[in-house]
Amino acid sequence: MKSLQLKFGLFDQLEVVRRAQELLRLCNLHFDAPSFGMGEICKSVLCFELACGELQISLHRQNAVYISSMSEKAYVRSLTAMRNTLGLRL
Repeated sequence: MKSLQLKFGLFDQLEVVRRAQELLRLCNLHFDAPSFGMGEICKSVLCFELACGELQISLHRQNAVYISSMSEKAYVRSLTAMRNTLGLRL
């Protein structure tokens, strides 16, 4: 998560990292990521974006898609699936 924080340029946002770590923990409990065709890096990037959304911190979507190594369509579909599984409303 610390490396993602640096890649997104959010150097002073420790709260985002903590929330993203919590979402990743919940994701590992409730979400079967391999069935959606995503790996650990993708899950981490998605959790980071969800955390930024909850805390109303700007995150560049194209950068997140690039770091996750997914197509934008697959990224949005995975983000929606993870959001629904975790019961998040943004």
